[in-house]
Amino acid sequence: NAVHSYQCHTPLVSVPEKCFIGDKRVVHHNQYVSAAAGCKNGFQPWPQLESASGPKVCVEEVKCVKSFEDGIPDCQMEEGSSELVQESCQDKIGGVAFGY
Repeated sequence: NAVHSYQCHTPLVSVPEKCFIGDKRVVHHNQYVSAAAGCKNGFQPWPQLESASGPKVCVEEVKCVKSFEDGIPDCQMEEGSSELVQESCQDKIGGVAFGY
């Protein structure tokens, strides 16, 4: 697989499990993840959902991710506890949907 981009990932953080139901479950899930992750310096909260197939979505771990498409970042400089992850074209196509 060719490298599509590089990402810096902070370590996963366990948070109190929270589940959401109803029409706004994805919106409320994403708001909870954003608040719990507390990302800064251009990092984005993970996981962020675009849709949900089931009646309930739950989350118990969060992290922060920052993507770079031009060059290999120094993740330690970006966020001291983050680590470098390579994202392939395959990850880009199907990875987000499968939680990679």
